[in-house]
Amino acid sequence: MKFRIMSTLVLAAVIYSCSPKVAVTAMQPDPVQVPPKIVETNAPNEAVVSALEEGKSLTEKYCASCHKLYPSNAFRADQWPSIIKRMQKKARITDDETALIQNYILSEL
Repeated sequence: MKFRIMSTLVLAAVIYSCSPKVAVTAMQPDPVQVPPKIVETNAPNEAVVSALEEGKSLTEKYCASCHKLYPSNAFRADQWPSIIKRMQKKARITDDETALIQNYILSEL
């Protein structure tokens, strides 16, 4: 019995020692991806300016016709959308006009 165990262990050791060697290599870190440089400009986009001007005129047309205009900072940015949505139904304002009004008011914060 001892002979079988010993011979099995010796055979396992010989087989293990004959197995191919696997070299462990250190992992190379991925090269850092540098994002392209963003060019900042102070000149606003003409389309944005136009949309904000239209939002201002719609605010004066619809909102001021029913009540005094509140300053933009009278409410927090997270409060304005629900206020505007509620007023949209009363003033019968389209979704596009509502978006322009909301963008104008939030841009003034």
